[in-house]
Amino acid sequence: MATMAASSGGQLLLSCACLLLLLLLCSGSAAAASSWGTPRRGAARACGFDGRLEAMEPRQKLQSEAGYIEYYHWFTDADAELTCAGLFPIRVVVDPRGLLTARYTNAHGLAYVVQGSGVVGFSFPGCPSSAAAAEETYQQHEQPYRNVHRFQQGDVVAMPAGVRWLYNDGDAPLVLVYVFDTNNNVNQLEPSMRKFLLAGGYGKGKLHFSENVFRGIDAHLLSEAMDVSVEVAERLQNRRDHRGEIVRVEHGLHFHGLPQQESYAGAGGWGFDSSSSLCGMEVRRSVEAPGPGQAEEYYNPGAGRITRLTRRRFPILDVVQMSAARVDVYPDALLPPSWNLNAHSALYALGGRARVQVASDNGTAVFDGVVRAGQLLVVPQGYLVAGKAQGAEGFQYVSFETSPEPVVSRFAGARSVLRDLPVDVVAGSYGVSREEAMALKNNRRHEHGVFAPRTYYHQHQGHAGCRAQE
Repeated sequence: MATMAASSGGQLLLSCACLLLLLLLCSGSAAAASSWGTPRRGAARACGFDGRLEAMEPRQKLQSEAGYIEYYHWFTDADAELTCAGLFPIRVVVDPRGLLTARYTNAHGLAYVVQGSGVVGFSFPGCPSSAAAAEETYQQHEQPYRNVHRFQQGDVVAMPAGVRWLYNDGDAPLVLVYVFDTNNNVNQLEPSMRKFLLAGGYGKGKLHFSENVFRGIDAHLLSEAMDVSVEVAERLQNRRDHRGEIVRVEHGLHFHGLPQQESYAGAGGWGFDSSSSLCGMEVRRSVEAPGPGQAEEYYNPGAGRITRLTRRRFPILDVVQMSAARVDVYPDALLPPSWNLNAHSALYALGGRARVQVASDNGTAVFDGVVRAGQLLVVPQGYLVAGKAQGAEGFQYVSFETSPEPVVSRFAGARSVLRDLPVDVVAGSYGVSREEAMALKNNRRHEHGVFAPRTYYHQHQGHAGCRAQE
């Protein structure tokens, strides 16, 4: 009897062990499948936004043969707010026929096309290379480039951490603003930006952010691994080529079979799972002139427009774990007090100017100044922000956020948090009459996002509110 009990107990333990192993294997597979889109880690607990924020200009400019890169972050004490937010912004200018050479990074990012047009290409592990097939059948010029995409001014381009390159095939300089999220879990290095160049290089004595990684590998080993001559392997290292990381292609590049304008048809992103393959996914979407259903739009005829991209409309954002919005504020219109519940924001000014105020949790104004074109302002999670456009040009900016589905709360307008509070709670909280509390709750109830100037609002109150566009 004891022997039978021991045998039954052993079988039970073995069954439990097998079940536990199966569960571990399944969870490991799920984690591996979704590793491209895991949530961000957040800042180190010792990091804080205790000082004043700054409307930042680029701190360093690195020149290449066919363009340059400007860095807002150059690892100084003044960059603490970017470090704490886990943001790494750069501005890239590429001349016509300029090629931003292949590289990979330790962080996902988003890019906004400020000016010009071009072509971007990607390589992700495990994806079939239609480009290779196109090279093999180039005489027919029929094979499309699955991982090569056209973009133009006003597009947001997702930049997952795989290999990528970029080319300006237009007639004017190409200008892009990138924001990388170094706190995303795809980054297993220290919480700072690393860029690994697969081509190009600056050479000794030149200021650089990163160098050609092949220079750290023996040329003979490269020669054998690639089955090429040592001379060709040394060309991979670019030791004698000091053109930087943006090089000029004298006779230009041509991509046969690549459409001038990509169609968004069938991009559908309502049932997207972050474990889905990156292969063939749409990587760019316009926030300047989006197609029907391609973005969330809010328009106020007396104030301006907000065009927002989230993972619901742009599925690859669930991979890079970021989102973006384009905001156009008319002259004298307002950005009402609001805060972001689950993300930091990086506001890059495209044009015009606005007075912007940001308040911290202790009631201190950590920023109160004018933001102008080319400047970048970080607004930490939960910090209250408000503003008003100045001048005849109004104010235009693009906002990069560290969540694929940011949750914004507002203190006024159609979606004001006050509208959810009983009138007596509002009156008691602020020591005002019930009539004044009702005004706080219901004034501006026809507007959200961007508010019209007070005079315009009173002239059109009740019949000129904003509307959402699907």
